Amino acid sequence: MIARTRSAVELADRLTPDVVLMDVRMPRRSGIEATRAIKASVPSTRIIMLTVSDEEEDLFEAIKAGATGYLLKNVQLDEVPQAVRGVHEGQSLINPAMAAKLISEF
Repeated sequence: MIARTRSAVELADRLTPDVVLMDVRMPRRSGIEATRAIKASVPSTRIIMLTVSDEEEDLFEAIKAGATGYLLKNVQLDEVPQAVRGVHEGQSLINPAMAAKLISEF
């Protein structure tokens, strides 16, 4: 589902999706803000950030906002459905390079 962040939040509230793919940088409202809003209205929805941003701050903020996964857009296309299935089944998923940043922070 591709939508502007405001529409994404409204659609998530109405449709209660199992998994949402969200970008960190979106027009009008950041994907992190949209993630926070979706998690507030539909806590069961799992959110995967699919983004070009390899900034540590974006990773940390996305996880704090409630994202269950964080993938960089250079991921192989055939890995995306597998990631969605994994997150839907309760797994957390973070790009290996980003996971190293997260681990070194803590």
